[in-house]
Amino acid sequence: MSCSFRWFINAKLRTKLLLLVIPTMLLLLCVTLTLSFLVFNQYEAMVYGSTEQILNMAAGEIEDNLMRIESIESSLIGSDEIQSALSLTEPNARRREPTTDYNRLALGVYGKMGKCLAENPFVSSISIYVEDQSFFSGSEIMLESQEEEEDLAWILTEAAEGKGKTVWLPRGDKLLCVKEIRDIRTMTLSPLGVVVMRVDLKNLAEESLCAEADSGYLPRICILSGTSIIFQNISERVPAFSVPPGSGYQILSIGEGKSFVTYTDDSTLGWRYILSVPFDSVSGQMTTMKTGVVTAVVLLSLLLILLLLRMVRSLTEAFGVLAQRMEQFASGDFSVEPDLRFLTRTDEAGLLHRGFDSMARDVRTLVQDNYLKRLLLKDAELKSLQRQLNPHFLFNTLQTVDWMAKARRQTDISQIVEALGRLLRYTLQEDTGLVPLAAETEAVRNYIAIQKYRYQERLEVYFQIPESLGDVRIPKLALQNIVENSIKYALEAMLETCRITISAREADMGVVLTVEDNGPGIDEMLLSKPMQPEGTRAGLGIGLRNIQQRIHLLFSDQYGLRLHNTGHGTVVEIHLPR
Repeated sequence: MSCSFRWFINAKLRTKLLLLVIPTMLLLLCVTLTLSFLVFNQYEAMVYGSTEQILNMAAGEIEDNLMRIESIESSLIGSDEIQSALSLTEPNARRREPTTDYNRLALGVYGKMGKCLAENPFVSSISIYVEDQSFFSGSEIMLESQEEEEDLAWILTEAAEGKGKTVWLPRGDKLLCVKEIRDIRTMTLSPLGVVVMRVDLKNLAEESLCAEADSGYLPRICILSGTSIIFQNISERVPAFSVPPGSGYQILSIGEGKSFVTYTDDSTLGWRYILSVPFDSVSGQMTTMKTGVVTAVVLLSLLLILLLLRMVRSLTEAFGVLAQRMEQFASGDFSVEPDLRFLTRTDEAGLLHRGFDSMARDVRTLVQDNYLKRLLLKDAELKSLQRQLNPHFLFNTLQTVDWMAKARRQTDISQIVEALGRLLRYTLQEDTGLVPLAAETEAVRNYIAIQKYRYQERLEVYFQIPESLGDVRIPKLALQNIVENSIKYALEAMLETCRITISAREADMGVVLTVEDNGPGIDEMLLSKPMQPEGTRAGLGIGLRNIQQRIHLLFSDQYGLRLHNTGHGTVVEIHLPR
């Protein structure tokens, strides 16, 4: 044996506790911090990936809206109203003329433009240019038409170069959806004119971002076509060299603070979307979590220190409590109960307490010897009477009666005999004194079945026993005796229906079985000493006293019976270990 180990064995208990608890506390702190950093790294990657996905979905929503506008424009161009009005053959509305045909065709054009305008809230107006004729529809016609006159030649040139394809032209907060109208009725595809849809890109982008980015902040966006800006509401442009091609995210310094920037080239229109949100809005929750973990670690350290002090104090307290109990016992008070705090301890204090409890039990056993002998004598007499019965003869007789009752269609008698047979078989079978709660419950059900034929609707019994408690050990016939008492002292003392509820539940010290009735209750004089054999109601005190004593002998004094009145009946509780 090494010197260090020998020193540890001979060291004081307080030193041993310090050598065990302090390294454990340090190890726990290291493990907690390590796991916290690992979790934070994983969570950080998840948050960034989720934010990137949300912002990309917002960009996709913008493009989906633009594709819907392009689809509306195509349906407008291919409609019969537009094709007829702009036809190269007469009659048409290519020139303004005060004729009936012109008015009819022009009304058709305006009607179709109005319908298309109503299909999408982001289209502010629609214009159609053909030779020296123009058609307008929308809420901002005058202002936009004036601005457009300056660039009309450029717009018509871009539309012609598109050769029937949609061309997107940026104009400030607006985006022009321009397309050349071709003759598709005659399949010549001859140019008929140009349609221009003005899209409120600012409103479209903000609503799309609000719909997808449900996180309490509105992302900023920059839409690029090559190096040209289609639209942006970012106050300062993101440096082009900081955003590589493809899709991904970066944390960049934009303006006065950091921003979380996500970018993607995955666009049907060939555009590049760059979206930005303040970095604090993404990392704020993570910062709060880190602060919470640091706080938790500090609190854990304080808790471990307090636990160490409490352990040292409990050691010195154990010897003081033992001295007080010994003094009480020496004065002649034999009712000293075991201190539950030291029953399961394996140190010196626990050993001393258990040794004293053992000695106290031996002394109490000597004092109560006469009573126990009388109790055992009665139990021996009962077992002697049981052995005098011939179980085989009794069961064969009951089977004969059952067979005769069934033969004569006396169903009630047959069921009573069967229940009685099962109850007697359970009562007479040999065991060690403890049976599973499931078996005891089944015996009670057989007993109740017999009593139901006697009392009919005056007796109602309810069982509320979970199957998970079926293996709890209980003294044989203990529950049946208590139910029998409830029938005898509750049902027979009342004219109304007697309701008995039998339930079981788990408690801190084990399991509690409850038998509750709605009878007149127990007399308060008798309730104050319910376990005394000299009770005024015949059999009540003896029966409960025997059950109480059996539980004490089989388990310990901390388990047993408890009785009380509820104001509308009596409750008997059986406290057992799990």
